[in-house]
Amino acid sequence: MHSLPRLDLKHLQPAENTDLCVPTVLGYTAQSWCEALRSSGPIVQLNIDNQPCVAISSTAANQLAWRNPDNWSYQDTDFSTIFRTQLGPDHVTILDGEPHRRLRKLILPGFGAAALRRDMQTMYSTIVQDLESRAGQSADLYALACLAMAKALNKTQIKTAISHPVLTSLCSFEEEFIAGLQLRPEQQSQWFARPAYQQVRGVAFEFFNQIFTDRSQGARRNDSLDIILSRSETSEFEPLSRTEIIESIYLLSVAGVGNIAHFLCTMMWKVAGTHWQTAVQQELSGVDLANLEGMKQLPILKALINETERLYAPAPVIPKRTTQRIEFLGHQIPAGTLIMHLHTLSHYDGEVYESPFEFQPQRWIEGTPAKTNAFGGGKHLCLGMGVTRAFLPLFAGLLLKNYRVEMPAAPHGRVLDPAFGTIPVSTVMPVTLHPLTD
Repeated sequence: MHSLPRLDLKHLQPAENTDLCVPTVLGYTAQSWCEALRSSGPIVQLNIDNQPCVAISSTAANQLAWRNPDNWSYQDTDFSTIFRTQLGPDHVTILDGEPHRRLRKLILPGFGAAALRRDMQTMYSTIVQDLESRAGQSADLYALACLAMAKALNKTQIKTAISHPVLTSLCSFEEEFIAGLQLRPEQQSQWFARPAYQQVRGVAFEFFNQIFTDRSQGARRNDSLDIILSRSETSEFEPLSRTEIIESIYLLSVAGVGNIAHFLCTMMWKVAGTHWQTAVQQELSGVDLANLEGMKQLPILKALINETERLYAPAPVIPKRTTQRIEFLGHQIPAGTLIMHLHTLSHYDGEVYESPFEFQPQRWIEGTPAKTNAFGGGKHLCLGMGVTRAFLPLFAGLLLKNYRVEMPAAPHGRVLDPAFGTIPVSTVMPVTLHPLTD
């Protein structure tokens, strides 16, 4: 067995918070990570925020980690603490072993392709209306996309009427909750104690609890939440608790909209003014997006999305701990070790993807490169993958088919609360939507 090499983070290049078109991992450019790990190997010791940990990366590390789920615990990390304190103790993301398997099996049917596409025409009309309402006006594409997708999710996945103020609070809660992951542990409690955050969180949970009360009194809506509740009532597993149902409502109504909106913004910017824009518009011209089923009829749009996911994965790090002493790619890692699984660094492997830091959608059309793992893998594969697969093609397709999108600047970072500090940041992308019929 080999001793673990040590990586000093001072050898990495810090990323600029304002430049969101540079792939980053843990606040450093992905390219500098790859250069450092090329000499040290895919498993290294390092200190992050004064915490000793081991970083694992590479395709081989990903495959080995995901083949052995019982080697890892997701409960005792700063990441899990945020989910536990802000969402509840039973959130599926931070559970291990049998509790995780039970909860995932109970709620997964509500996130399947059939459940998401059941009301595709309602999703379509909701997004069309929101885009038309902002035509000819200056807008922030990121905020517009977040609100439109959250509105569509609430109309289709939980089929509940929602006012614009509540919808806005719901999106603000999701954005500020997820943004807390950018902060050091000692800053997180201060961030979540802010009155502005407490206010939007209160509105969000009042909304979630109203839906729970409605369903617990027998209301049924023929939606994804009904699928989950039915599964809970008829499964061999212990039925879902109140907390688990409320967390499922959160997942169905707003979780992940910021990640999808960020994908959308970066893709639109990378495509703007290139031959890809013309090609995908020609491809979309004969497609009925209201009845979109899969991506077989849209190979160019699929390639653009695949390449965006490869370069700009939304969650490039999965923190966890070893449950026991393990042998991992020739190294011994003690039980209880904090692991930073840098699973998306494999997206920048030059032996797998030629010119890995360049936006080259043609690689997905001319060849068959390795699939990305933008949503993780194994038994903890992100539940939001299906939502992204449904919304991103639809939203991007509508923009590219129906509008000339004027984009004066690339998507960039916006400080969420200047009074708090320069982080956390969100995404902003000013645009003007010009209907192509004009």
